[in-house]
Amino acid sequence: MTAKAKKKSSVTPPRGQSTLAKGTFFDRYGVWIYLFLAFFIPFILIFFAFKVMGVSPFGTNQILVTDLWHQYYPFMVDFQDKLQHGGSLLWTWKSGGGTNYVALMSYYLASPLNFFSILVPADKLREFLYIITCVKIGLAGFFYALFLKITFKRKDVSITAFGIMYALCSFIVGYYWNVIWLDTIALLPLVIAGTIALLKEGKFRLYVIALALSILANYYIGLFTCIFVFLVSLGYCIVEFKGWKNLLSRFLRMAGCSILSVMMSAMLTLPAYFALHYTHSSDNTFPAQFSINIGSTADLGGVLEGIGKTIANSVAFTQPTNKEGLPNVYCGVFIIFFAILFFFCSKIKKRERIFCGALLLFFMLSFIIRQLDYVWHGFHFPNMLPHRFSFLYSFVLIYMAFRVFMYIDSVKLGSVIGAILGFALYLGVAASYFDGESVKLSPVFDSNVKADPVLLSGVIGAIIAAWVLLYALRDRIPRIAMIIGSCVIGVGAAIFVLVSGKLVNSVVSQDGNNAFYIFMAVVIVLLTAASALLISSKDMNQNHQMTKVVLSVLLLIVAMVEGLFSAAAGVKANGVTDAQSYPLGGNDTLACVAKVNELEANTVDLPHTEVNKYHSLNDNALIGANGISMFNSMVNKDVTAYMEKFGLCGWVASNRYTYQESSPFTNMMFNVKYLIAPYGAYLDSTHNDLAYQSGNVKLMQNRYYVPQGFVVNKEFGDYNFDIATALNPMENQNELFRRATGVNGNLYQFITSSSAKADSEGATITAATTSSFTYSSSSGNEGYNIDYIAPNTGVACAYLSGNTENVSIRVNGSEVIGYYIKRPFIMMVGNVNQGDVITLHFSMNNSTNGTVNANCAMFDEGLFQQAYKKFTDSSLSAKEVSDTHISGIINAKQSGLFYTSISYAKGWKAYVDGVETEITPVGNALLAFPITEGTHNIELKYTPEGFIPGLSCTLLAVLIFIALCILYPKREKLFAKLKSKKPDPVSETPAEENPAE
Repeated sequence: MTAKAKKKSSVTPPRGQSTLAKGTFFDRYGVWIYLFLAFFIPFILIFFAFKVMGVSPFGTNQILVTDLWHQYYPFMVDFQDKLQHGGSLLWTWKSGGGTNYVALMSYYLASPLNFFSILVPADKLREFLYIITCVKIGLAGFFYALFLKITFKRKDVSITAFGIMYALCSFIVGYYWNVIWLDTIALLPLVIAGTIALLKEGKFRLYVIALALSILANYYIGLFTCIFVFLVSLGYCIVEFKGWKNLLSRFLRMAGCSILSVMMSAMLTLPAYFALHYTHSSDNTFPAQFSINIGSTADLGGVLEGIGKTIANSVAFTQPTNKEGLPNVYCGVFIIFFAILFFFCSKIKKRERIFCGALLLFFMLSFIIRQLDYVWHGFHFPNMLPHRFSFLYSFVLIYMAFRVFMYIDSVKLGSVIGAILGFALYLGVAASYFDGESVKLSPVFDSNVKADPVLLSGVIGAIIAAWVLLYALRDRIPRIAMIIGSCVIGVGAAIFVLVSGKLVNSVVSQDGNNAFYIFMAVVIVLLTAASALLISSKDMNQNHQMTKVVLSVLLLIVAMVEGLFSAAAGVKANGVTDAQSYPLGGNDTLACVAKVNELEANTVDLPHTEVNKYHSLNDNALIGANGISMFNSMVNKDVTAYMEKFGLCGWVASNRYTYQESSPFTNMMFNVKYLIAPYGAYLDSTHNDLAYQSGNVKLMQNRYYVPQGFVVNKEFGDYNFDIATALNPMENQNELFRRATGVNGNLYQFITSSSAKADSEGATITAATTSSFTYSSSSGNEGYNIDYIAPNTGVACAYLSGNTENVSIRVNGSEVIGYYIKRPFIMMVGNVNQGDVITLHFSMNNSTNGTVNANCAMFDEGLFQQAYKKFTDSSLSAKEVSDTHISGIINAKQSGLFYTSISYAKGWKAYVDGVETEITPVGNALLAFPITEGTHNIELKYTPEGFIPGLSCTLLAVLIFIALCILYPKREKLFAKLKSKKPDPVSETPAEENPAE
């Protein structure tokens, strides 16, 4: 070839090939642009939705709602404090009287992104949480697009569109406040990419690492991932069946690598496994009779109704479930259309189409049938947030949609028509079951706008269907018809955007202006014009390459629009909260905590600080103070039961117990030294002194504090808490007081009610017993009053339980405090004088008749002083206190039980004078052990149950993985070398017997 010919060939590519030369920037890095967009677009859409809602730093709100308010953020505060100040990650004193931190971290805090909080100032942690929430959602889109790239070798803009819809599916935007799940959900596409690579090519690295990270980030959602991996593996082996030997090889490969991943996560999951045995969830039982979650009757009709409602909840412009409701299965209208087209695509194997359809049906039945739901959720029923595995349904739908898009060039006209008819049937089913109650309209619409989400979804589907139909006809109609068709579709899309902008209330701007929608419409019109020009060009649109590009760009635009509505709907459905009132008292409350640290700076002890009226259910972790309140799914159910029966605000089924200002005996037995009153009000001035005040927030110091660890009579540990009732905790305390001290008397002197009356004449309340009252009314929200007359001057306490959530405590007609008592507890009434009228005023919670249990009692100060002297005389003088170690000296005046208010967990070891002593926890809840009279050295040590073997498993797995990474690429050479070292059977044959001779 001549130099001239070479030069010409280098600048003029052969006809039919891309005009982009190999090695250009876009050719080399274009796919990373698409991957970046799959991250950036969901990130910016959810970020923007939060910004519109005034989330700090763009306003005074925060994203903390529901359990993110009560649990995840307070635990993150403690976690950041440990990272920045060197605390142990094995145990924490900030919650629950102490708790297993490895177990807590395994469920709440194991996200790798949380470790970056070490770089963030403590007062900016909420903004950090805001950012990483957006990052996690963005990563979900990025990893899904990467899954498509790795598995199907796709490098075009379509991977961005499908990645966006995974990141902004209704499961993620409805449950984003459950930030602890987002990491594992985001990692799922990488796990599945690794699964297919392992099954198809034997590549194990991605699978092992991704699955291990998924389980480590959150073992609970990791369970769903593992089940899904099994289902995907099963499907792959069915679709790509190549004989039983090959199947066995794949099975062994998957089993080995899965075990390796589980071993890698064992440092967290093994301690969590042991801790789960003591939680309330371990008490759940398999449903004996067939029952359903969705549907009115437990039969075939009810199941079909459940399927219909699930389908209705998959259309666009519906409200995502954020606490209770239908499964979150929406992931894009265009996804639904392509998923239906998937079943008509002959290029995709029938076995794959059948398996995917069966998988979707199995998921639907799992949503509906309680027995399947029970198994999916780890053999228990979840408390709120139903159908927690429904993101897998969206994953499969998006996969199906992408699979058919891969073969869009080969889709026949008949297949498109079949898909259009199928989509129409889908809309008909959705319309039949949309009721505005179980299937709700998206909150982005004005309440006075009667928008039809099924109709709007139909319009989006029609736009996509029209383009696909146009593409299927590309070789059958003139080019001018293609141009006219694209223009009609584009103008229709622009009109739809403008009309939806008129319907929607403040999706992207708080003042409700339509600038965004006008901008979007203009962009669509311009893109339509550009598309028409590209299609009309014979040179650029050879073989309709540019027509396909236009279709891909259209999908991207639709994904962005649907993603925007989905993000806005999720944020609006969940709402935001005021950052300035969290924690209650703000900086003044934190100043009180700082004062406690200052007062205790030279003290070696483990005192508790409590808020006298809780604002979150983990106030101690939130404000950084050691305490006994805790809301934690990993809590020991026996500890919760003990706290409830002792008189704290406990709830076994909800995994929580919290403190509100209680009796002096409660404070003494739980080593409460300081009380913070963020409302500025405290009731017991007899036993507490004002130690500090910042603004309206007051810090009280308990005058009768007993150090952590003191001797009680051994009979205290013999009390059978299993037979104790939670309906009369003051009587429980009377019995415990007698057993602990040996003093015969009642610490609480009960007062007989003087009167009981209703607020209105149409209702009645009468005393059935001294502590039980029956009520009746025609209104379910009637108010009632129970009066008591104080027999002497002193401190009074009260207790009230029933179908009521709020009580007002009044003395002589004036309210002294109001309590939220959804879960009852011993309430502090405060100081009263002889003859004062104490009134418990309460309103029923939608209950017309029933019974309430109420008690009011005077606190016996003389008996209390005897207990205080006995306990302080035999209390621990601590020498060292850390997160996992306590040591000190005690001079026990008599033999008995060394009692602490430390929540017991297996892993604690007690040593008396260097000899290990058996721990006999009180009520199977609080750490205690026998002790003899005299002076003793006491030592307590803690290592979480299962942590050492779990850590060993993790280290071993890492070493095995490294060895495999080194040796696996060299396996053929190693096998060849081993084979060459084997003796040659021919050469060893004696000469006279050698046939060659």
